[in-house]
Amino acid sequence: MKTLKLQVIAFLSILMFSTISCIEKNEQQTEDTSLEKAETALTYKSEYFQLKPEIEEAYGYSHAVKIGNHIKISGAVSMNDEGNPKAVGDLAQQMKNCYADLEKILTHYGYTFDDVVKEDVFTTDMSLFWNTLPTELKFIKTISQLARGWV
Repeated sequence: MKTLKLQVIAFLSILMFSTISCIEKNEQQTEDTSLEKAETALTYKSEYFQLKPEIEEAYGYSHAVKIGNHIKISGAVSMNDEGNPKAVGDLAQQMKNCYADLEKILTHYGYTFDDVVKEDVFTTDMSLFWNTLPTELKFIKTISQLARGWV
């Protein structure tokens, strides 16, 4: 039990994940009314993508879901296929690992980081994150057009 608690604490201490939303490149952006949003939800079938199926099934989630022309990505954590933390103590490598996983998801749906319109980053050490930020900026090229949240 003590070992499990230590693993959870270690895992949470290196937690850094991004939530990313994409809109199809060719989609003409218009404001949806509530009725249009409701029709969209009824019209499109959800397409789920599991990046690490065993972990996702064990915890009851999917890494991504596409509904119509929109993709919702649940996030990324620097972990291996068994769910164990990778690159403990190395935030730059953790970020590279996270963005590599996010790129796999985007590629699956035919998107790139240039299609990302929203990103949220959660970190346990904001000053370390600021020092590591250039690593992240290499992945997101449309930085000035991205809605972002950093916590």
